[in-house]
Amino acid sequence: MLTARNVVITTIAIAVLSIAWMAYSLSRPPDSGGLGRDSYGTRAEGRRGIFEVLHTLGIPADRAIGPPTSVIGREATLVLWQPQAELVHVEPAYLRELSRWVESGGRVVIAPDSRTAADRSIRAIRQKTPKKPAKPEAPVKSAAEELGLPHLKLRAIDPKTGREPTPKPEPTTTDELQRLRAILTNAGQAEPTLAVAVQSAGTLARSLGGISKIQVPEQSVSVIEPGQPAPDGTLTFHDEKGQSHLLAASYRKGRGELIVVSAPEIADNRLLAQSDNSVLMVRLLALGDRPVVFDEFYHGLTIRGNPLWLFAQPGYAATTLALIAAIMVWIWREAVFLGPPLDPTPRSRRTLSEYVDAMARFLNAGPTSRPFLLREFRSGVVRSIRDELHLPPSSDQVERIAAVLARRDPIRARKLVEAITAVDEALDHKHPPRESAAIGLFARLAQCLPERITP
Repeated sequence: MLTARNVVITTIAIAVLSIAWMAYSLSRPPDSGGLGRDSYGTRAEGRRGIFEVLHTLGIPADRAIGPPTSVIGREATLVLWQPQAELVHVEPAYLRELSRWVESGGRVVIAPDSRTAADRSIRAIRQKTPKKPAKPEAPVKSAAEELGLPHLKLRAIDPKTGREPTPKPEPTTTDELQRLRAILTNAGQAEPTLAVAVQSAGTLARSLGGISKIQVPEQSVSVIEPGQPAPDGTLTFHDEKGQSHLLAASYRKGRGELIVVSAPEIADNRLLAQSDNSVLMVRLLALGDRPVVFDEFYHGLTIRGNPLWLFAQPGYAATTLALIAAIMVWIWREAVFLGPPLDPTPRSRRTLSEYVDAMARFLNAGPTSRPFLLREFRSGVVRSIRDELHLPPSSDQVERIAAVLARRDPIRARKLVEAITAVDEALDHKHPPRESAAIGLFARLAQCLPERITP
């Protein structure tokens, strides 16, 4: 039954269930349904494959959603595979702590983000049209630079010719929508790939020995320009002109090791099963009994789908606080404040009989109420008997009605004539009849009615 009580109970139940479901959702890994470019991703550009390959080989592998400094103090290999440049710019402190951890014996494998967006900060993206000249900002550092390799740079080339790839036109809104639709439906066409012969040297020769070919994107692949100091180990390939290009570099930092991979695409699900990509990834990540930890903090999984992260954004935080303040003011205005008890409200007439009694007392208070009620009751009695005798509506003469009634019931006819005469005499009198006399006249008229309607 739809009542106010049931509506309130239903609303409270829905609110409690919504809060419980939100808490349950926040407690689960925000894996985006496997659509992300991370170790949760199951689509072509995801990297779930390498995570499951390590598990199949019995190599301990885990994912870290919190800040990557959780590995400090452990003998583990931390994997920073294509971290978002925007998050690196906003949260560089964790990487600086990792740099000190590597020097004390830690091991990090990093594949920096080589996309165009890597050279832009979050502030630069937001302020596309600044209202006033912006202050010069400090150069945006990549993840490799924050880890202690300031001279290492990445450069995109055509793996066949070794030259810079043909620049693609700026994508339109339609292109972006088609790309998103292809990702969501998994209906996008696979990008062409190219098998390149690789050679390992230095400290990487022992772990990567026997790997001859790997698959890379055909149109564009990133390579490393190491600068100084020179890497301790390298993984290179040659283009068709015989020029060597660096795909991976290993650096000794104190007692630890830092490995940089320039082409993060080699670990994608779509390339992992081709050539020696899976073997290369396992040998890069696994070292003895060290567990492998995939960092997902710099992929944004900590803030992805987390509504509490909006409080860290000035615009959202101000809007939310303003809404909360407005709700609190409304609750305060609508609240019931405790105090002395109010005076009891007198009950109004609630039943029909009480209402009729009150109206009767009100009508009897007037000087013309009794004559009015007598006339109305007289007219009603005459009409009832006329209808009983099936006389036409024009037959309102008491003598004619009494004559017809006398044929059936002479006593009732005589009583009718006497009662009507007494009422007419009382109505013709200058003063209204007393209450007792009026009640007697009502009773005499009532006796003339048929038995089925006699009260």
